[in-house]
Amino acid sequence: MGGGLVALADYIINLVNQKILENNKKRYYVGRIITNTSGTNPADYLGFGTWEQYGKGKVLVGLDSNDNNFKTVNATGGEKSVVLSVANLASHTHTFTGVAHTHSVGAHAHGLNSHTHTYARSNDNTNSHTLTVDQIPAHIHGWSWAKTAARGTSEWISAGSNKTGTATDIITSTGGSQGHTHGIGRTSQNTGAASGNTANSTAFNSGNATPSGTNSNTGSGTAHNNLQPYIVVYFWRRVA
Repeated sequence: MGGGLVALADYIINLVNQKILENNKKRYYVGRIITNTSGTNPADYLGFGTWEQYGKGKVLVGLDSNDNNFKTVNATGGEKSVVLSVANLASHTHTFTGVAHTHSVGAHAHGLNSHTHTYARSNDNTNSHTLTVDQIPAHIHGWSWAKTAARGTSEWISAGSNKTGTATDIITSTGGSQGHTHGIGRTSQNTGAASGNTANSTAFNSGNATPSGTNSNTGSGTAHNNLQPYIVVYFWRRVA
C-alpha cells in the first residue's frame, strides 16, 4: 500500500514538472530575450534551450516600421562618437567691435634746399651758356646814389658816371620779348630771398573709422562623445 502511494506521488510530481517544462518552453520561446545582472545562462535554471549573450555593447530599440533605421529586427547602427561637419553646426555669427580712432599728422613744412638747374646745349654739349637779352627775365636792379654839392640838388651820379635828372628817372633796356627796366631812385635796392615750399600747418585727420574683418579659425575637429546615459546588464536570447 505504501509503495503504491510513493509511486503515485512520484507520478504526479513528474507530471507536474513535465507540464511546467512544457509551459516554460512556450513562455521562453526561440527568440525570447531575458535580462539579468548575474550572467547566469538561462539554460542552467530553465533546463532547456540554447541561449546566447545578445546585444553586446548596444542598447535595445523598439521596432518602428515607419523609420528606416528601426524597421528591421536585429538591425544595428549608431556611433559612440561623431565628428561634426560644418553643416552640423548651429547657424551662428561671429562678430567683433573695434574702437573708432583717428590718425593725425602734426603741422610740418616741406623745405626746398638751394639748388641749380643745368642743361646741355645741342651745339656744344656743355652744361651752361650765356643768356641773350631776350632770354633774361624781367627784373629790377637796385642802385646806390650819392648827391654832388657842385651840381645842385637835381643832379646825381651813379657808378662813377654823371647823370642829370631826378631820382625817379627810369632807364629802359632795348630789345627782346623779355625786355626789362632799370629803376633809378634813392630807395632802390637789391631785393629777393630764396624760400622753400611750406606745407599747410593744419593737422591732417583721416576721420573716424570702425574696423571690421574676419576672426581667425579655431577648433580641431576632434570627435565628441555621443553616448547616452547607460547602465550595463546581460541580454540573453534563446536561439534553439
